[in-house]
Amino acid sequence: MTKVALLPNQIFDNSPPQIILLPHPRTGKQSPFLIHNEKLFEIFDAGQLQQRSFFVGNQLIMNGQIIITSEIHPIIVVFPLMKKRGNEFFLLERYFFDTPYIQIASLVLPCLKNFGDFEVFYNQSYWGFDEKKFDEFIDRKFGRLCEYVRITSDLSEMVIQQRAFDILRHYLPIKYMDFYRDKLSEKFPDAFPKIILRYSPPPKVEQKPKVKKIIKKRIPKYLRNNTVITSFFKPQKVKT
Repeated sequence: MTKVALLPNQIFDNSPPQIILLPHPRTGKQSPFLIHNEKLFEIFDAGQLQQRSFFVGNQLIMNGQIIITSEIHPIIVVFPLMKKRGNEFFLLERYFFDTPYIQIASLVLPCLKNFGDFEVFYNQSYWGFDEKKFDEFIDRKFGRLCEYVRITSDLSEMVIQQRAFDILRHYLPIKYMDFYRDKLSEKFPDAFPKIILRYSPPPKVEQKPKVKKIIKKRIPKYLRNNTVITSFFKPQKVKT
């Protein structure tokens, strides 16, 4: 199978690109990314995974697969780590040590000032994540995506908002996007109606009252099959 990569023009300059593997922010699975000129690009398959034939210039590619690169903000890639650590302060220069993201630390560190708070202890800088600032960043991304879809298509406003949400959903964890959808449902109820789960409890089964079992006393051997009433008052032998 022949794989054809569609790359931005600026990648074909003097500095060669670097391909790395990082956990995908949505799935956590190892996925290929490309670093070039201090920018991060995601590498992914275009369309379905099945092979197909197509032209590249005048050349016919038989049973090929198209690979696309798209620039991605590095803060989105490291979001799962920041979400996990919360607002706890960490030594800035060691924030990505012993993590897969050490490969892109030089790209992420300059961005952290917009997504958290700094503190200085003993002349060392510490940083803590502020999720509210990240939410505002995603709000701006959502607005730009809506504008892009609005310009490039002839769709209703409701569908435009849903398309923009679908694009974001590719990059972010499922739990976070569930939260973000609930947030959008308050602002755009037509595009993102609230999902109401109707729970019907199972019918109650009437339980029969428990009948107390009567334990019959055992009849002494000398009284069994005895029809003489006086024998019931027979003096008992007392052990001495």
